[in-house]
Amino acid sequence: MIAAHRQEIEKLRQQLEPLENGTVQTEHRQVGILWIDITAEQIALLKDGIAQYEASIARIERDNAYSSPS
Repeated sequence: MIAAHRQEIEKLRQQLEPLENGTVQTEHRQVGILWIDITAEQIALLKDGIAQYEASIARIERDNAYSSPS
């Protein structure tokens, strides 16, 4: 499971990099008559996803450390 989480983190980082360095912008969303750039929202969602996977890995590793025979 940890390996799968690390693969997902890598995918999210690959999506995040071009958004953060400005080489890619996400699509715009229409709010009323205005179109707004949702790049910042996408960046926040990707960072949150990375943090969740990293926290999950830490929990799994911690649980494995406690359940491992000494």
